[in-house]
Amino acid sequence: MKKVLNCAICSSLLLLVLLSGPGLQGQIFSNKKVGHKVSKSDTLAARNYHHILPLMGRKALAAGYDLPKAAGIGINYIWQQSDLLVNNVSVGLNNSPLMALDEIVRFNDIKLTTQGVSIKPDFWLLPFLNVYAIFAQTQNTTGIDFSVYAPNHEIHEALFGYSTQIETQATTKGFGLTPTIGVGGGWLALDMNFSWTDTELLHTPTYTFIFGPRLGKSFQLKKPESSLSFWAGGFRVATRRATSGSIVMSDALAGNGNLQQNLTNASALLEQKHLQVEDWWRGLPPALHTLYGQTYESIQSTLNNATELLYRLEAAAQQPDQSVIEYSVEQRHRNTWNFVLGSQYQLNKSWMIHFEYGFLGSRKHFFGGLQYRLDM
Repeated sequence: MKKVLNCAICSSLLLLVLLSGPGLQGQIFSNKKVGHKVSKSDTLAARNYHHILPLMGRKALAAGYDLPKAAGIGINYIWQQSDLLVNNVSVGLNNSPLMALDEIVRFNDIKLTTQGVSIKPDFWLLPFLNVYAIFAQTQNTTGIDFSVYAPNHEIHEALFGYSTQIETQATTKGFGLTPTIGVGGGWLALDMNFSWTDTELLHTPTYTFIFGPRLGKSFQLKKPESSLSFWAGGFRVATRRATSGSIVMSDALAGNGNLQQNLTNASALLEQKHLQVEDWWRGLPPALHTLYGQTYESIQSTLNNATELLYRLEAAAQQPDQSVIEYSVEQRHRNTWNFVLGSQYQLNKSWMIHFEYGFLGSRKHFFGGLQYRLDM
């Protein structure tokens, strides 16, 4: 029972990959130095402007702005670790109705670790608006510590506890936009992106929205077009809470040869709990039955659900290759926001290297990558 419950539940928690934010794109912007007056060279640059993007680029040059190259592509490494909270866990077998497990299973700790590579093409639609796409492949490891409980009349008592981890690959696709403005080497970027992450264990891709405000400053170096930038900001994640999936029972067992013994032990423990509750109920004075009636019915309902789950598992275990575990779960991050610090070295307007680290709360992340840009 331990292994089956564990694999069915933990596989439902492979929910998301956080793959984007301003740190992945590189900090580039249209800049106008403080106190800069429009000169003849600005006017000449505007007259000689023949690029398709960004739109309104000629007007921006005429106003004295220094524009970045319009199109770019970046390759990035991503690492992230986050604590998750789950509720409304339900499990079914072979298309049977899903059974709620919130009164039976309690998650003590769930930690999702993600690492992988993303490709991010982008272009400047307007001098102050960047638009991009996200394509990523990642490896996810979900570490889970949970306990299975059976109630009695005094307290919910743990039948057993278990810790394990499961690994899977995920593919993410999405898009985003970044309104930004730069003045005097300083800049403000408000990144927003929308992504969908798909794994083999989920019925539908998981939707994620990320908002990342950044405030930074760039320092021009001696080499022309070369600069060094630093920034600080926030990173907010919002994820669709409900998700569902399925897994073949033989895959969930993962070579565990003690299934029947685990089921037998759990059945014996549940039978013992049934007897304890009945003895407690019969020992109550009749005058207290009304007072404790609702408690008694709630405990009996939970024990009956656990017994029904064991019965289904025992039946499915007879043909594990033909038995499928279905599940649904609601989840969220323990903390929505965390703080970020980042830096970028711009060799010239074509090549940039950038890094970002996020921390505080229960989520940490690291982004790092290389970007190439060209005119359009």
